[in-house]
Amino acid sequence: MLLPSKQVVARTLGHIDNNQYLEAAQDYAMRFGWTIIPIGAGGKTPPRGVKWERYQEGARPSDEEFRRWFSRGDVAGLAVIHRDGLCVRDFDDSQAYDHWQAHYPELAKSLPAVKTARGYHVYFRCPSAMYKKFGDGELRVGSGHYTIVPPSAHASGAIYQWMIEPNGDIPIIDDPKTAGLVPASDEHNRELLSKDRLPVTPLNPPLLSESDVSDESDMSDMSDVFDVSKLGLDEASWAAIKSTLPTAAGQRNRRIFNLVMVLRRQGFQSVQQCKPIVQFWHQRALPAIRTKNFLETWTDFLNAWENYDPEKEGRLGRAIAKATALTPPASIAEFQDELLNVVCCTCHVLAIEGKGRFWLSGRALALPLGVDHRRVYDCVDVLIFEGIIKVVQEHSPKRAREFEWLLPLGDEQLLQPSLSEISAGNVGMEDVSK
Repeated sequence: MLLPSKQVVARTLGHIDNNQYLEAAQDYAMRFGWTIIPIGAGGKTPPRGVKWERYQEGARPSDEEFRRWFSRGDVAGLAVIHRDGLCVRDFDDSQAYDHWQAHYPELAKSLPAVKTARGYHVYFRCPSAMYKKFGDGELRVGSGHYTIVPPSAHASGAIYQWMIEPNGDIPIIDDPKTAGLVPASDEHNRELLSKDRLPVTPLNPPLLSESDVSDESDMSDMSDVFDVSKLGLDEASWAAIKSTLPTAAGQRNRRIFNLVMVLRRQGFQSVQQCKPIVQFWHQRALPAIRTKNFLETWTDFLNAWENYDPEKEGRLGRAIAKATALTPPASIAEFQDELLNVVCCTCHVLAIEGKGRFWLSGRALALPLGVDHRRVYDCVDVLIFEGIIKVVQEHSPKRAREFEWLLPLGDEQLLQPSLSEISAGNVGMEDVSK
């Protein structure tokens, strides 16, 4: 059987059928010994009920399991688990890949590569490699990670396709750094990041490094580095940016929601007034986020802005804001899904406030996040199947369900607002006294 890129594959979800996924899974397993799992439609996680963790070590899916998985109507792709030293260098955008290809042309011709919706995946083997996150992507390795493979369908409708197919064994790279697959320094990351940003202007100053945005003490003094008034920002806008910047991948969605809340509380009425602030926010957040295209951040901001309702913000809105103080459990973070992280941490906040139990409606949570409620329901299902939460009581008259948090609860002190958050308008004084 030919690998997916040799098939006539239309670039729309409707032209990929489950038989192609089944044949591809069987082919990968037979030819390369890969451990393949299904991916649910519209996302990057396995569909409901598929416990992929059992295949991280030892066990491999049987042909019967393949047939059962890929006969489901909610499957839109497949992924390989990173066992046996299998590595993937994930280039988040085409420019980063082109930069590497130009400097290592012979290697780029020999390593299997996949065109994704936004960038490229480059495959190789290195038993000693370790997972690393970069400004332009990541090095994915280890059985706690998986990578989507062709002919999977991205949520955008694009189809993952092999540009250079595997031919026999996957090549071994002894040192990913000398092969250019691991940046030698943060300066390399900053060079690549700069290619995906607007020209440097007063509203687009030089990028911060990841250490800059992860150190709160440094962030609190950043107004001393440059005169914010020259950037077209007043002190309140700069405080809104500082207090909502993400410090790690997986925080972008909830921090955008926080930014909307702060700006609305500060009295902004027109979304157009906010565009320079959001643009500046995005540039400062680039070292910490996976989404490099400003258009995606701006679209997410617009959705959150339109769905923000101060009358309905209440406890749930504050829980989303407080969720930025928490880190999702490792089993959830491994999915590398920003919305899943937001939903998980929001549930954790509600559980802390409710001493272990809480009520939640998927529709109510989807509204302030600016996403389809079905995506929130999918995230809740993942949390249930991962043993993070369980349903205690089914739907109330308002379609909420009562849940119990099954992991140790975080410290309530984590949820106390800082003075900088109060001054930025993140919380009202009435919240501090509760």
